Amino acid sequence: MHPLPGRDLMPVVDGASADEGRAIYLMTRDNVLEGDTGASLLSRQLGHIVNPPAPLRIKVPAHVAANFEGLVVRVDDTDAAGGAGHLWKLVRTFDDPATWTEPGVRHLATNGMGGDAYRTDPLDDQWELYDLTADPIEAYNRWTDPQLHELRQHLRMLLKQQRAVSVPERNQPWPYAHRLPPSGASNGLVRRVLGRFVR
Repeated sequence: MHPLPGRDLMPVVDGASADEGRAIYLMTRDNVLEGDTGASLLSRQLGHIVNPPAPLRIKVPAHVAANFEGLVVRVDDTDAAGGAGHLWKLVRTFDDPATWTEPGVRHLATNGMGGDAYRTDPLDDQWELYDLTADPIEAYNRWTDPQLHELRQHLRMLLKQQRAVSVPERNQPWPYAHRLPPSGASNGLVRRVLGRFVR
């Protein structure tokens, strides 16, 4: 069993001085867009938590990565040009084959009335960069700003360092829930409903 990730902040609560220059790392790998079973809120309320019929499943957005990691840190110009002593937030959205619906094999890319579509190649990383001092509501993604090249490189290096320190080694095999194909009853329900309109 791994120790819980994170840092004990009780000394700060008890009056010790805080490390205000410390970078804050955050990550989620829980496929927040898909849920744990694919069951929508309505499906759960109706008691169809495992293997919900197609109309009651969460609609997975097409080709969207579901893993996020971020870094919030103050950067001075002495650390990287463009930092300006501001508080910056770097966000990486990435696709991890170990967290796919069928880990390492394929991932549910989209679902809907046309059926499920899977992909077997990881998506490219997507990046966001926000100046939280000047833009606290994160309205302007500065990732493509050509004047912030050195800052981007600096923050990516810090993100990699914080990931190495913060993320415990993964258990093998990675525990996950198997998704079962929908039962025949749900297909019959859809056919019956559609059959009423086709006649």
